Amino acid sequence: MSGGLGAKKTAFGSSQGGGNGVFGNAKQRQGFQGTSNPIDELRKTILNARSHDMRIRGPAEKKLKEFEERAFPQYLQGLCCTLADEKCPADARQLAGLCLKNTLTAKSEQRQKHLEKRWLMLEDRIRTGIRGMILNILGAQIKGIRSTAAQVVASIASIEIPRGKWSDAVDQLVGQILSGKGGPNMTQSCFEALGYVCDNCSSHLKQKADKILHVISKGMAKDQQNITIKLAATTALANSLELAADLFEDQVKRRLIFEMIFAAAGCADGRVRMQAFQCLVEVAEKFYHQLNETISHIFNLTSEAIQGTDEDVAQMAIEFWTTVSETECTLIENEEDAKSEGDSPPSERSLGFMAKAAKQLTPLLLKCLTKQNDHVDDDTYNVAIASGICLTWKARTVRDNLVPLVLPFIHKNIRNRDWRLREAATMAFGCILDGPDKDKLKPLVTQALEVLLSHLSGDKNDVVKDTAAWTVGRVCELVPEVISKEILQHLMRALIKGLSETPK
Repeated sequence: MSGGLGAKKTAFGSSQGGGNGVFGNAKQRQGFQGTSNPIDELRKTILNARSHDMRIRGPAEKKLKEFEERAFPQYLQGLCCTLADEKCPADARQLAGLCLKNTLTAKSEQRQKHLEKRWLMLEDRIRTGIRGMILNILGAQIKGIRSTAAQVVASIASIEIPRGKWSDAVDQLVGQILSGKGGPNMTQSCFEALGYVCDNCSSHLKQKADKILHVISKGMAKDQQNITIKLAATTALANSLELAADLFEDQVKRRLIFEMIFAAAGCADGRVRMQAFQCLVEVAEKFYHQLNETISHIFNLTSEAIQGTDEDVAQMAIEFWTTVSETECTLIENEEDAKSEGDSPPSERSLGFMAKAAKQLTPLLLKCLTKQNDHVDDDTYNVAIASGICLTWKARTVRDNLVPLVLPFIHKNIRNRDWRLREAATMAFGCILDGPDKDKLKPLVTQALEVLLSHLSGDKNDVVKDTAAWTVGRVCELVPEVISKEILQHLMRALIKGLSETPK
């Protein structure tokens, strides 16, 4: 593949990336130093730019920058052709994709505005040609290449759709999915691109919500045998829920969405299940008050997932309840603030899901606290950390009613010979300090301080020591009244001793 895509027929129709016409004539390609085949020259430069030898890579990177600045349309075409070339080394194709993304997105707001302005200054036929080339790359054999193309599609859509351009972007992706042309790779990548586009442009796509939900339901259907397509469709649903506000007001459509999510939550593939729970997290965050009619079923699904063997799925199931708790905490505090200021109650109030689930959910979270990482310097996110965060938010929501559900676990295990149980009990105690009535907590904290300081200064396990230090810090922050002079002296000795140890 030495030139442009020419007039090759692909899943999205005829590519518009030919050598002349759309991308200019020879005179317009002068930025490529008069070469007869600028695409080949750029491809060779990309191959050199991936070299480990700086004597080769440095000049190549400089040359790529010159290509971009002097002949931007041809530079884009060359990157697209390289990204599409199945004979080109995968790392060179990925580099071309990275360069392409960097022409459209930037971290700084000022740079992003510049990139958007430059893109929009291109002639319509050039932008249309680039879009057509990228859409066709969604059918590439290598997943990483397809994923890069999906991100580029979304980057272009993010620039054009808010400005009233590329109005049929969603229609093109939906039409391609429904047609099935291009095979499962194309379908999977179209779902991925659709999800990105919906996530980036949700406020501009609400009129297309029905169409998007319909095609996603096809990908998530029970009879969908291709797991990669089902996973991509489920992920697309999670990314597109922002534009589903009107759909959630319609009982029939709301139930359809929940049925789709529940079916995915029962899939044998853990990746699909995890994305299904991600969908529930998004629903809890965006449509909390629409959970009422399905919360019992959601509790059963999340409870089963939390007790399951797939930690990624369990973490996401816990995240659902953390999100519910955060939402309820905000609603409760808003209501309390209104009452204290003599204002009328807010229109949106807590439905008390956490309080209703507390008795059954708390033991599951406490058990998950015992699934810690083995080493104190391993901060990999896991179910123990997820459970601690959830329990902390739960204390702020359920408050005094949570204490009797957690105390038996603490009393039983805070001195346990098994370090995992000892650490979990110490963690649980720290988690419940913010929320319950401070006067009721004081006697409990006073009793526990001796053990906490003992863990801090003398426990043989570094994870227990670390958690004890965190919990003592929480005590000092939230219940400082219990720190007497005697305890303060003991605490200072323990801290000084801890600072002399490794890890500190």
